[in-house]
Amino acid sequence: MDSTRPEPVADIPTMFGAKPESVRLPWQWVQDRMLRSPLYWITTALPGGRPHSRPVWAVFVDDRLRFSTGSLASAHLNDGAAVSVQIQMPSGATNDIVIIEGTVMTVTDPPLIARICDDYNAKYRYKLVPDALPGPFHTVEPQKMFGWTSDDSGLDGGAAFHGSVTRWRF
Repeated sequence: MDSTRPEPVADIPTMFGAKPESVRLPWQWVQDRMLRSPLYWITTALPGGRPHSRPVWAVFVDDRLRFSTGSLASAHLNDGAAVSVQIQMPSGATNDIVIIEGTVMTVTDPPLIARICDDYNAKYRYKLVPDALPGPFHTVEPQKMFGWTSDDSGLDGGAAFHGSVTRWRF
């Protein structure tokens, strides 16, 4: 956790018109999933408001998602642009969901870019060099995050979801 930022406040959101009776998941639960996820689906808005989603590689540094993309989404990643991100856990992992709602900022701090490259290279066995990046890194500044677990079979009647759904506010 970035020691300069307070831990986000956890609460239970209203879902499907009701407030589930759930136990709040700890912030460490989110941090673990954000670090382990191999893919992150980012959603931006195209001109005219249509959504555009695509998977990206990313790292979780100082409790913020950091990524770069050369896709169509890059044209919509101006500082302050709204973005939504969902994780994709590895095959065979539990069905854990994390959603980030926030805004995008371009990373310009050289020491932070170096840390992002180090984490990115270790995670993806890649060789990014801070002075020769193919494009800028972006940070998702979260406003809200949601997390829960669920049972893919549906046999639990939603008990896993209703027992774990948590919202974090920043």
